[in-house]
Amino acid sequence: MIVLDSANPLAHSDVYAGVDAEQPLAVLPPRTSVDKVLAVVDAFVQAFIWRDADDRTRFLTPVNPRKPETAYGRAERHSWGQQVMGGVNPYIEAFQVDDLQVVTDPETGASRFEYTRRPVQRPSFLDRGDD
Repeated sequence: MIVLDSANPLAHSDVYAGVDAEQPLAVLPPRTSVDKVLAVVDAFVQAFIWRDADDRTRFLTPVNPRKPETAYGRAERHSWGQQVMGGVNPYIEAFQVDDLQVVTDPETGASRFEYTRRPVQRPSFLDRGDD
């Protein structure tokens, strides 16, 4: 599931124009590779956040690990690969969900997604056992 950060939509009204910040921008199949998710998040960053040509040109060159500025705002993995984020305030986030359902409001007929965000699982080697 890919969503636009809804923490502060009023501060970024140009980004949120026409977007329901409570609903996902995209729902991808659960077996979509991380590389494809990274590419989709980068595309949404260009579409919603960095709209001028100068900002978009940074996506033409690959990320160079020796030059951190090439990665600024680009989609990258977080939380041990279970979350992908791109952009810089606001940001676009992709994460895994469970119990995805389409719910229709009986009064208005409008449908929306409801889901449970999958908790991030820490790798067992990080647990030191001294809690």
